[in-house]
Amino acid sequence: MRSSGKLLGSCLVGLGVILGLNNAAVGQSSAEEILGPRIQPRGTIRFNSEGAGFGNYLSAETFIPFFQQQGASVGFFEGKLFMATANTALGYNLTLGYRALTGNQRFALGGYLSYDFRNTGDAGFNQLGLGLELLGDVDVRINGYIPLGTRQVLLNEAVGSIGTIQNNQILLDRDRLFQEALTGFDFEVGTRLVPLGKDYLRGYAGLYYYSGESIPDFVGVRARLATRPIEYLSLSATVQNDDRFGTKAWFGIGVSFPGVPGSRRRAPEQAQNVAARLGESPERLGFITVDNELVEDQIAAINPATGQTYRVFTVDTGAGSAARINDLPLAQNDIVLVGVADTGGNTGGQGTINLRDGVQLLSTTVDRQLPSTVGVITIPALTPSSQKPIIAGTIVLARNNTIDGLDIRPAAGQPAIIGNNVNPPRILNNQITTINANGISITDSTGVQITNNQITSTNGSGIILVNAESPVVRNNTVTITSTVGPAFNRRGISITESTNATIENNTVNGGTGEGIGLDNALGNVTIRGNTVRDVGQTTTDTNLEASIFIRNNRGNANITIENNVTENNLTPGNRVDGIEFNLCRGDSFAPPDRFTDNQFANCAAPASATVTVRNNQVRNIGTGTDGSDGIDFNIGDGANLTAVLENNVVNNISDAGITFDIVSSAAPVANPTANITIRNNQIRNILNDDAITLESNSAGQVVLNIENNVIQNISNNHDGIDIEFTTTAASPAPARVTIVGNQLNGISDRGIEIDTTNNAQLQLAVSNNTVQTTAGGEAVRLRAQNTSRLNATVNSNTLTQANPATRSLELRADNSATLCSNVFGNVQTSGAGFRLQPQNVPVTFRIVDRPNLSLNNGGVTISTTGAGTVTNITTATFNAAPPVGCTFP
Repeated sequence: MRSSGKLLGSCLVGLGVILGLNNAAVGQSSAEEILGPRIQPRGTIRFNSEGAGFGNYLSAETFIPFFQQQGASVGFFEGKLFMATANTALGYNLTLGYRALTGNQRFALGGYLSYDFRNTGDAGFNQLGLGLELLGDVDVRINGYIPLGTRQVLLNEAVGSIGTIQNNQILLDRDRLFQEALTGFDFEVGTRLVPLGKDYLRGYAGLYYYSGESIPDFVGVRARLATRPIEYLSLSATVQNDDRFGTKAWFGIGVSFPGVPGSRRRAPEQAQNVAARLGESPERLGFITVDNELVEDQIAAINPATGQTYRVFTVDTGAGSAARINDLPLAQNDIVLVGVADTGGNTGGQGTINLRDGVQLLSTTVDRQLPSTVGVITIPALTPSSQKPIIAGTIVLARNNTIDGLDIRPAAGQPAIIGNNVNPPRILNNQITTINANGISITDSTGVQITNNQITSTNGSGIILVNAESPVVRNNTVTITSTVGPAFNRRGISITESTNATIENNTVNGGTGEGIGLDNALGNVTIRGNTVRDVGQTTTDTNLEASIFIRNNRGNANITIENNVTENNLTPGNRVDGIEFNLCRGDSFAPPDRFTDNQFANCAAPASATVTVRNNQVRNIGTGTDGSDGIDFNIGDGANLTAVLENNVVNNISDAGITFDIVSSAAPVANPTANITIRNNQIRNILNDDAITLESNSAGQVVLNIENNVIQNISNNHDGIDIEFTTTAASPAPARVTIVGNQLNGISDRGIEIDTTNNAQLQLAVSNNTVQTTAGGEAVRLRAQNTSRLNATVNSNTLTQANPATRSLELRADNSATLCSNVFGNVQTSGAGFRLQPQNVPVTFRIVDRPNLSLNNGGVTISTTGAGTVTNITTATFNAAPPVGCTFP
C-alpha cells in the first residue's frame, strides 16, 4: 500500500510539472473568444465504486494534447494508473486519440486506440481498446475491448475421487475456477438533459456485449448520468443489467487540475459549445472487465505408472458388460472389473484365462481404489455383494498383474493361478479352491505379493514359489486336506530358492510334511505371526518335517522366526516337529537323518546363517513315542550357525523340547561351527526326550549359553539339559558351554548331564541353577570319557534329588579322560550328597569350600577304583594352584 501511494504521488508531481510548463492556460486570447478554449494539459484524481467485473479503485490520470488546431481539432495522449483498493493491485491505460469538428462545427468526430493492463492480484491481463465517438446535441459512442495474450488463467482445480465407467474409461468430475478477461463492446447514445452549473447533466443509454473462452456470451443494457458542475469536478453514475452480473450500479468522482471548461462556459453558440468538448476524456471502461467462471466437466483417469489413460472392461456387471473374460480384447495395462450379475455363465466354459502384461483382474463387488495422477480414486462397487465373482478356470499370469477379490475354482486337476517370470504379481483377497492341484504356483519372479487370500486345496499345496526375490506372503489362510497320503510334501506355503522373503500373519491348517517350508531361504528372512496347526507327515516317514521348516545348503541368511504358533500335530505316529532349521544337513548325517530327495543337503562351500527364534508358542507336538521335537536345529559340514532362542514357550512335546545336532564327516568342506544362546524360554511337559539337548561331533568351535530358562515336567527317564561332545578329531577347537540361572523342576532323570568323549575339549560353567529331580539320575552329572578333557566350574547351584540313594552331584572321569573341576557354593536340599568318581584316570578336583562340604552339602564320596587318583582334595593341598592344563571358566 505504501509503494502504491508513492507511485500515485509521483504521478501527481509529474502532472504538476506538466501544468507548470504550460503557460498557454494563462489569460484568454481573442481567438479563444471566437474559436473556443485552447485545450490544456491536466491531471485528474478519480475514485470509482465497485462495478461489473471490477472492484473499487482509485486512478491517477493525465491528459496531454500533443497537437491541436484551436477550435477545430486535437490529437492527445491520455494515461491512467489504477489501483484496486481491495488488494492494491495495479493497472494502467495508455491511450492515443484524435477529435475534429465536423458538420459545420456542430459535431466533434473522434476516435482512439488504447493499450490496457490490469493486475487482479491473481493474474495480469492485457487488452487493446478502440473506439469511435460523435459529440454534439446527441452523443454517440462505440467502444471495443479485445484481450491480448493470455486471456484466461486457472485459479483453482479440484478433481473428484469417485470414478464412473464410460466408454471403457474411468471418468472423474472436475471443477476448474478460471479468471478471464472478457472480449466485448458497448454502444451508447445520449444528450443534454438540464443545465447544471457550468455544464449540463447528460444522460446516456445503450447496450453492451461480452464473451469469454469459458464464459458464455451475454448482452446487457446500461444507463448513466454524467456532469461537470464546475470545471474541476466530474461526477457520474451508472447502472446496468445482464444475465451474467445481474444489476450493478456504481458511481465515479474525479477532480481535475486545471480543469475542463464546460460547454456553457462561453457564449452559447453551437460551435463554441462543441469546441469546448474537444478536450474531454474518452468515455470507456478503462478497468479491464474480468470475471471468474467455474467450469464443471469430466476427465479420464490416468495410470501414473504408464502415463496413459486407464482402459476398463466390465464382466458380469449387468447390461452392456461382457459375459466372459476370454471374450475381451485385452491389451497391456487394461483393467477388468468382474461382477456377480451373471449375464452369460461366467462360472462355466471360461477355460484358461491368459492375461496380458499389466492387466488387473478385479472384483467389483466392493469399492475399488486405484492410483492416478490426481491421487487415489475410487470406483464404487458395480455389483455390491458379500459373495465374490466366480472364475471357473486357471488364470495364467503375465507380468505385473493384479488378481483381487475373486472366487477361483478351476476344474479338478488344474491349478488356480500359475505364472513364470511375471514380476511383480499381486494376488489379493481371493478365495481359491483346488482339487488334486496346487492353489498358486509362481516361478522366477521378483516382488510377489500374496495377501489376504483364502486357499483350500485338496491333495495339493496352497502356495508354491520358486526362485523368488523379495516375496511377501501375508495374512493368508491356507487349508490343506488329503484324501490319499502323498509320497512328497503338500505344504501350505512353500518357497524354494528365495532371497529376502517375508511370511507374516498367515494361518495354515493341515498340510503334509510342512505347513510353511522354505528351501534355501537367503538374505533377510522374516517368518512372523503365523499360526500353523494340524500338520501331518508323508506316507514315508522322513524324520525331517516340521510345521515351520527351513533347509539351506548355500549362501548367507539372516532369519527371524518370531511370534508364531505351531500346534496340534497330534496324528498318532506323526513325527512332524514344531520349528526346524537345517544348514548343510547332508552326508555327514546318518542315512535315516538325510534328506531323501537329495536336495538342499550337502554344502559345496561354507554357508552361514544367523537365526533368531523368539516369542513363539510351540505346543501339542506329537503323541506317544513318535519323535516330534519342539524346536529342532541341525547343521553339518560347512555350516556356520549363530542362533538365539529366547522367550519361547514349548509345551507338551512328544520328543525333545529344544534340540541341536552338529554333525561333521571325517573330511568336511569346513568344520561346522555354532554360537548358540538359549535363554528365557519355558519348556514344559516333555514326554520322551530331553528338554534341551545338544550333540556335536564337530572339530569346529561350539559356543553354547543356556540362561534363565524354566524347565518343568520331563517324563520317562529323560534329562532336563543334556549336552554331548564326541569329536574324534585330533585337535578340536575347545567347546564352551555356560549353563546359568535355569530352573529345572520335575525332571525324571538327570537335571543337567554333560558328556565328553573321544577327543572332545570342553570349557564348562554350571552355576546358579535350581534343579529338582523326581527319581533316577543325579541332579547334575559331568562325565569325561576316552581321551577327552573337561574343565568345569560348578558353583552356587541348589540341588534337590528326590531319590535319597542317588547323589545330587556327580563328577566322573573314565578311561584316559582328564577332568578338572572347580566346585564351590552348591547346596543340596535332599539326596545322597556329592560324588567325585575317577575311573582308572588322574582326576583333579579343586574343592574351594571343602570345610563346608559335610555340613552343607551332604558330604563327599571319593571313589578311586583301579588306578585312578584324585589331586588337590586334602586339607594340605586345599589352597594349591590347579595342575597344568586345568583352566576353569
